[in-house]
Amino acid sequence: MESPDLCRTEVERAFVQTSIDLNVAVTMDGIDSLVNQRKFRIHCHDLYGDLPDLLVAEGSDSYLTMKNVRHAACKIMAITHMRSEISRLLPEPRLLPRVIRGKAAIGGMKIESGLSLAEVDTLLEGYRHLTRRVVGA
Repeated sequence: MESPDLCRTEVERAFVQTSIDLNVAVTMDGIDSLVNQRKFRIHCHDLYGDLPDLLVAEGSDSYLTMKNVRHAACKIMAITHMRSEISRLLPEPRLLPRVIRGKAAIGGMKIESGLSLAEVDTLLEGYRHLTRRVVGA
């Protein structure tokens, strides 16, 4: 197993490169190395607030670890993109803080006409539902 500092540096590099490749503004707040579980927890946020922590499994080699980081980062960047779309299409929407209740995730927004919530398995699915409501698809 590589040194935790080297792995953290590689994880950060993969996360930032994914953000650059997808042209999405997400800021990494920190990385926790969960050595006993062979995982990394990545904390991040976008312009609209905190994003769910990413829990990334360490692969059997550096390539697999980076692939896992990029895959998890793409999901977060998709949430950021949808939040950006909602903000672009609605006059002053207020995205509500994420809520995890049991195994369900709740995403929501407050708009002029009221409150719109989506309760689903993952926050990514929740923002897909909210985006569809805004776009009308």
